[in-house]
Amino acid sequence: MITAVAVVALAGCAVGTPDDLRSGTGHLVEGGPAGQGDLRLTVRDAASRIVVRTADLPGLLYRVSSPPGAGLAPAVTADPDGLRLRLRPTGTNGPDTVTILLSSAVRWDLRLPAGAGEQELDLAGGRLRRIAIGAGGLITLRLPPPRGTVPVVLPDGAGDVAVTVPPATKTLIRLRGGAAGDVSTPWWSGDGRPAGAVLAARGWTGADDRYAVDARAGLGSLSVR
Repeated sequence: MITAVAVVALAGCAVGTPDDLRSGTGHLVEGGPAGQGDLRLTVRDAASRIVVRTADLPGLLYRVSSPPGAGLAPAVTADPDGLRLRLRPTGTNGPDTVTILLSSAVRWDLRLPAGAGEQELDLAGGRLRRIAIGAGGLITLRLPPPRGTVPVVLPDGAGDVAVTVPPATKTLIRLRGGAAGDVSTPWWSGDGRPAGAVLAARGWTGADDRYAVDARAGLGSLSVR
């Protein structure tokens, strides 16, 4: 459920196509005005590399771009459930790389698809309600201070996953599908963990603000720091 503030903001979103939203020889789509509530972004299509960052975007909710000659161009639509980002083939053989900048004033619920070779998310300067990241070869995730219990869901497994949380943040990890390689956290480390293993930082149960990482399928390796 998105807040009323976010719904009002969505009404002003700019929605474009690869032909009418170009920046130089790359592709650009952006929308606003900025809101202050909760908002969901669903990325519908995979890319070789997806980069997501939070930033101060005066007057905007988001800015999505792909580089000159890219094989994919972004297109964003809005509906009652939030924002949907499609990545349309351009017909070129350029890099399938997409960069997503999100307003740090909004608390985001992010849904990323399976199939990306690399997913790099730096959300440390923003606000997060929930995140679900589909399978990928490499997932790098920097998280902001949590508010309440914030789910981090890996529904499809992944190769290598590296998560960075703010200092002293309490984190719980459920490895429903286990981890084949190295598992490293500030409170436990070792080579592999079986399916169903649960690793919880001391004090997680009593913490008001915390992360809950739910890996629902197998991982190659996992580090939390």
